[in-house]
Amino acid sequence: MEKIKLVIWDLDETFWSGTLSEGEVHIIPENVEIVKELTLRGIVNSISSKNDFEAAKAKLFEAGIWDYFIFPSINWNPKGENVRNIISNCQLRAPNILFIDDNISNRKEVEHYNEGINTLSEAFIDKLLSMPELKGKDDSSLSRLKQYKILEKKQVARAEYSDNKTFLKESDIKIRLIHDCKDHKDRIFELINRTNQLNFTKVRLEVGQLDTLLNDASLDNVCIEVRDKFGDYGICGFYSLDKCTCELRHFLFSCRILNLGIETYVYKKLGCPKVNVVGPVASSLTSQNEIDWISEVEYFEGNKEKEPKKDRIRLLMLGGCDLEQMCHYIDDSKFEIIKEFNYPNRKGVPVHREHSAYLCELESLSENEKRQIAQLPFGDAKMLESIIFSNDYDVLVYSVLMNYTHELYENRAHKFKVAYGGYMDQQALCDYLNLTANESEQFCRDYLFLGLQKPQDFKSELGWLLKRLNKPIIFINGAETPNVCNDEPLASERHVEMNKVLDEFVAENASACGLIDVRKFVKTREDHKDTIRHYQRPIYIKMSEELMTIISGNKVKVKKSTLLKCEIEKVRDIIRSFLRKIKQKIFNIVRFF
Repeated sequence: MEKIKLVIWDLDETFWSGTLSEGEVHIIPENVEIVKELTLRGIVNSISSKNDFEAAKAKLFEAGIWDYFIFPSINWNPKGENVRNIISNCQLRAPNILFIDDNISNRKEVEHYNEGINTLSEAFIDKLLSMPELKGKDDSSLSRLKQYKILEKKQVARAEYSDNKTFLKESDIKIRLIHDCKDHKDRIFELINRTNQLNFTKVRLEVGQLDTLLNDASLDNVCIEVRDKFGDYGICGFYSLDKCTCELRHFLFSCRILNLGIETYVYKKLGCPKVNVVGPVASSLTSQNEIDWISEVEYFEGNKEKEPKKDRIRLLMLGGCDLEQMCHYIDDSKFEIIKEFNYPNRKGVPVHREHSAYLCELESLSENEKRQIAQLPFGDAKMLESIIFSNDYDVLVYSVLMNYTHELYENRAHKFKVAYGGYMDQQALCDYLNLTANESEQFCRDYLFLGLQKPQDFKSELGWLLKRLNKPIIFINGAETPNVCNDEPLASERHVEMNKVLDEFVAENASACGLIDVRKFVKTREDHKDTIRHYQRPIYIKMSEELMTIISGNKVKVKKSTLLKCEIEKVRDIIRSFLRKIKQKIFNIVRFF
């Protein structure tokens, strides 16, 4: 199964219990929450149901869930054709669609008319959110849902025209070519690696490779923003043109602008350069038709760039990716969130960069040492890009669970430390990472196993961080629920031990530190998900509320003078560095004579 972008729901005995045409039905609350959660992950939802449209709409509207569905197909027509029309309207591919229906005949019919589509019975609904194909990507702003709502409006408007070109001319399509792409790096990375239908080159990149591409002066790198009278499509195109060979290395667009002619317009504007088209592609660049319904603008009125909201407190959230769930419930009118969570590296291994032992050494690492860390099975170059020592945020929100969980390893040659594992020795870690015999031997030869961090070292490193950052830190501790996971029988005891040290540290530094104490919210095994470190969604809601209370209630004071102090400290560091260099030069001169 490929990554799912759209889930199409049956209603009777699937989304709700009962049959609407025969009597009363009861919407299943868990299904409502699943639709909302999928939407937050950037996965949209639709309906294919044999029912009366108005009656079904009224029931879903009453439950507050109607507006979460796009292109709902509620009628008495065959489902195979209905689903095919939904996919066409959404401009997606069948392999990226999941259809859920309790009736096996309906599922087989949909599969027949839509080759490659994925189907499931209602028995699998409770497993949807744990499926890797439905992991999605954070879309707390519901941007993807909004984009499809624009498509809905366009379909209604298009139906009024017999001539598609007239419709396009009256759509008032405008594009903006953005030559400074660095502020849009995340969106470009997503487009390069996720688009297929309008990705003519299909050259996928890793993060480091994208940085190299965008910094290459021999390339003309441009991203494309699109709007029309129906709405704002955002950044939905990117090209990279080799200025020496006049060849397109990348040429790709989001399917959300399919059938607008934008890809052909841009290609002709560039003079039809050489491009190695890797098919299949849902559009041809060789059209002879004049595209006179698109206009270019230097910037869009009221939004030259999306300006940040003023006077917001900037939170750097550092910890495990489960904290992403907190972000959905933090008031974005008061707080700006910068995320540094774990992520998969090129081998699919989760990369963690939040252990305090690692943070305390980050600034002093040589380039050679950084390369060694990046080449570790559980590392990469991106993990060295933390902004924790910058002035780009106001408050650090720091989960210290990896200090509780990961074992430390010391590089035998250079003495720097790295952390990884989870209640396992060195050989067990090698097995967990699926290292070959040679790779395991190399890792054991290069790194000395130190085991879990000592509590006194943990406290000492937190003190160093607080002094170095000169900013408030709000810590997130660990739950103490026993016997949550059989694979980690000692975890709760370790959490009790480390929580005690953290409690002492926060109490000793109360004016600069706060604590989101999960022990107040996580009390039983039912509050957890798969491990002692992962909680049910209501827990993360309470944690986000606690975070806002700590800051807004002035339990931790975010002083305006903090920024000034950081700037002064930065200048001092520059002066110290300069003096060290002068001293070294004098020493070399004296030694020479």
